Amino acid sequence: MRRYIQSKHQEEIETLTSLNNSFGENILDAEPLQLIEKARRFDSQHKQAILGLCVSSLNTEQSKENERSRVAIVRAMISLLPESLTIVKELLNKRSSKSNYETHFTLFCYLSWAQDLPELSTSSSDILVILENYLLTVSHQTARAVWMAADLLGNHWKVEAALPLLLKTAQEARYSVGRRGSIMGLENILDEIPLTSDDHNSIVKLLQRISMSDKSKYVKEDAKDAVARWRKLSGRELLQ
Repeated sequence: MRRYIQSKHQEEIETLTSLNNSFGENILDAEPLQLIEKARRFDSQHKQAILGLCVSSLNTEQSKENERSRVAIVRAMISLLPESLTIVKELLNKRSSKSNYETHFTLFCYLSWAQDLPELSTSSSDILVILENYLLTVSHQTARAVWMAADLLGNHWKVEAALPLLLKTAQEARYSVGRRGSIMGLENILDEIPLTSDDHNSIVKLLQRISMSDKSKYVKEDAKDAVARWRKLSGRELLQ
């Protein structure tokens, strides 16, 4: 056991050292804009070398289990958008183990950079497509990755972009976990937009419909609870 812990710690040190050297920054502590500005100055060969390091590191057992390494790797990859977009998509399509979903969770923690920072704005529409596909197809709630995807869209993305996506996935996601996550994202948006807005009314009406018609009792309950919470907070009667 001691040898395993030492090996795991050594793996973390090697990964962090390699990424720190590649960026010339402390990958865990640097501000997002610092990393992105550094990445923009890298030539294609250097970018591909960093991405190769990220992928190979994620494939080791130690990095899969080590949160610090995983966070460092994800921060590096997001800084390298759009070059890393294909890798992000491939990682989110890997769903055979808990460590895959832990990587998904971490990605969803940092993909908001594509929304918040103009330097990565060209990737935001592609990220939305990836997020939509994730919610439409994910079948497990392992590592709370679905929850974090919904939080990303409901709390950290522009409403005008996230809302149509969540309205769709709340109805059309193949598995109940995707629909339940989407409902949570819609709840978050409800908290942010004016009560009198058309978008607000559209969300509430959809939640009412889902609470009566979805094939999953858990999805129905989530939608029903969301509407009840809305009624309590707003003091308004149910829309007809």
